[in-house]
Amino acid sequence: MDGYELCARIRGLDRFRLTPVLFVSAGKTLEDRLAGYEAGGDAYICKPFDIRELHAIVASLISRKEISDGHLQDLDSLQALSWTMMKNNCEMGELLKFSRSISSLRNESAFVTQLFKTLSHFNLNVTLLVRLVSGEIVTRSDGKPFTLIEKELLELAREDTRITCHGSKYIFTAQNLVLLVKNMPVQDEDLTGRLKDHLCMLLDAAQTCVELLNFSKHREREGVRQRELILNTIREEFNNMNRLAEQIFEQSNASVEKLAGNLEHAFTFMDLTEDQERHMLDFIAVSRREIDKQEYCKAQFAQSLNRILHAVGGAAQGVALEEPG
Repeated sequence: MDGYELCARIRGLDRFRLTPVLFVSAGKTLEDRLAGYEAGGDAYICKPFDIRELHAIVASLISRKEISDGHLQDLDSLQALSWTMMKNNCEMGELLKFSRSISSLRNESAFVTQLFKTLSHFNLNVTLLVRLVSGEIVTRSDGKPFTLIEKELLELAREDTRITCHGSKYIFTAQNLVLLVKNMPVQDEDLTGRLKDHLCMLLDAAQTCVELLNFSKHREREGVRQRELILNTIREEFNNMNRLAEQIFEQSNASVEKLAGNLEHAFTFMDLTEDQERHMLDFIAVSRREIDKQEYCKAQFAQSLNRILHAVGGAAQGVALEEPG
């Protein structure tokens, strides 16, 4: 193997691809020098040579190599920066998606699912505590049951401490939310710093969503309470109307019965003919039939009130009810 072949093989290896190669040869012809350059040499010096020229060529090659290495390092740094910016933009995009989805999350299940979906893009193992009007939710992003230690850490988190660190475990706290991250990449300070910023932003958006859910629950409960109050008021007024109708009927019935009794009693003191007495008895019978009609009307009135109460109750509860018998 001669020097030309050795140089060509060196140039074929990636780690020596940019290593300076100087040919020192007794070959003085143009063909010798061209062969050296074609094999990948950076410089060619013929024997005999002046040592000062050799030093100058070597110094020049080393200087160019250092400049080349500096450019490569700059290129690597730019590539790393570009990759970081791409990751940052992707993570910010996921945060923006979550923020935009807040108004469409109608219940706590949809909220937790969307939050864990967003966190999955950060490759973090998370346990979540959510405080809702209906109660607390504690769940893990991997779907496994939470441990008692995790529950205690979440409950001990203070609202006035935004971020708490325990080794690779980080706790992010908001008013109605606590996020326990169990695999924070603490060995990478830049990545940890970026994730802390993004998780704080995510926590703020999640807190807004929980406040909306709590407000919706409170409004729903308040609406039920108001409907119950209205229904009770209507029921009470209808009962009053029914009692009043019964009183009117009873008073009317008592008046007619009293009148009939007085007339029958008066018959014994009146000098009436048989026709007059028969007419008076017919009048009393007609009056009593009218009382029977009032009894029927009272029953119909009570049934109407019951049907109205039933319909109003169904409307207040938001359900369709069958008509009572």
